[in-house]
Amino acid sequence: MRDTTVKPVETGYDGLLALYAGENKILRGQVESLSGQVKLLSGQVKLLSGQLDWLKRQFFGQKSERLTDIGGGHPELPGLDFPAAAEPAVTVDIPGHARRRAPSKGENVLVIPEGLERRETIHELKGDELTCPETGEEMVEIGREVVEKLARRAGDFFVRRHVYVKYAVPGRALSGVVQAPAPPCVVVGSKFDPSFMADLVCEKYAFHMPLNRYQEKLAGFGIKVSRQTLSSLVVKLGGAVIPLYDLMIRKTLEQGVIFTDDTPVRLIVRGRGKTKQARMWIYLAGKPNAPPYHIYEFTEDWRHCHPANFLKDFKGTFHADAFEGYAKLDADREDVSWAACWAHARRNFVEALGGGKPPFAAEALRIMRHLFLYERVAWSRTPAERLAIRNERERPLVDKLFGLLRGKLSAA
Repeated sequence: MRDTTVKPVETGYDGLLALYAGENKILRGQVESLSGQVKLLSGQVKLLSGQLDWLKRQFFGQKSERLTDIGGGHPELPGLDFPAAAEPAVTVDIPGHARRRAPSKGENVLVIPEGLERRETIHELKGDELTCPETGEEMVEIGREVVEKLARRAGDFFVRRHVYVKYAVPGRALSGVVQAPAPPCVVVGSKFDPSFMADLVCEKYAFHMPLNRYQEKLAGFGIKVSRQTLSSLVVKLGGAVIPLYDLMIRKTLEQGVIFTDDTPVRLIVRGRGKTKQARMWIYLAGKPNAPPYHIYEFTEDWRHCHPANFLKDFKGTFHADAFEGYAKLDADREDVSWAACWAHARRNFVEALGGGKPPFAAEALRIMRHLFLYERVAWSRTPAERLAIRNERERPLVDKLFGLLRGKLSAA
């Protein structure tokens, strides 16, 4: 049962003080609660504003990570001038192309127009080669065999005619027929001259011309060839240079210094009508005064085992980003050293400028800016001067930056 007893109301000065004290405590609690909400909302507004600024920069701002408004100027380096900064690269978007239908079976593999210029090269025997090795009698010409190969010269196509002169001993059919051997070719028996093969590979890989566009280019000269034929030729040429590729890998690993990175590419999944994300890895030999070999390796996924397998025989320092596979490789092996990429690290701080922590990010970027400027000077000097600049000028900057990072982590 509810208590209906009327309680006496406190009166007088003490009663009023108690009443005001209770109300004041309630109000203080409400003020603290509202202050906490304001602080929380202010942080969210600051964070969202930073994210909005970052998003605007992605859509409307420059994509370069070069910073000119973080202050700090140039660090002092008496007696040395900073070299001028390189101009930023200009990127151009190239529109895509429509997919072409696969040619039907029975289409001609290679059709050469009759009016295309022919250039003949006569292959004939000379001197002692005309003497029959079995009978010692002199051989005479009995006919000619003509082999035509599509060739290429600057700005035009032509047909290189190889005419092989046949020789035999008159009246001695069993002695056989002799002719000059065919010149060596990368793809034996191909209808394409090495000059054409070189042009095809150069257009596809140096100038990024898809095979269907190269096919259209040939059609402009009246030459009909299927895209499958061109693709098969490229595959055969790739197989022919594998010994050179293996030699370049061996020479690259022997240098002891490698730069590596990867980029995603779309891979068509056969029979499913869709694509999946694959990877193209590049390994660049980085030893000074040595051939700058570029090794490309394609994989269908992004697993840690791929760089580990490629670098299994490598001993030295590899320069790479913060991919977990590189960190694992550095932790698992004592004969390799991972040099993490400063440019990739700086990118995160550039993004953090719009992520709610601009003062800390700006300070880190100022340090990196000075570090990069010192490094530009160092690379213009002798190896001894470069080492001195790094020890005396760059090392304190690196220690300062890592000190800031440790302080930030401990405060988090």
